[in-house]
Amino acid sequence: MSALELRVDPDRAQLADATGIYVRAYRPDGKIDTADIAELDKASLDAWLRSRDSIEWPISVVKTLMGHV
Repeated sequence: MSALELRVDPDRAQLADATGIYVRAYRPDGKIDTADIAELDKASLDAWLRSRDSIEWPISVVKTLMGHV
């Protein structure tokens, strides 16, 4: 899955601005828009976290979420 194929889960749309970490993703209406990672469907979140070649990438995301910037 490429970054342009990330998808928002319609059941998670109420989580907009939950993490403050934003990506470009397809909304349920098919339009691409900025979305908080909390809104992504499970497959898209997994693909996004695996989108880098380093284990440090998902670790840095968790650290950011926990306030250890």
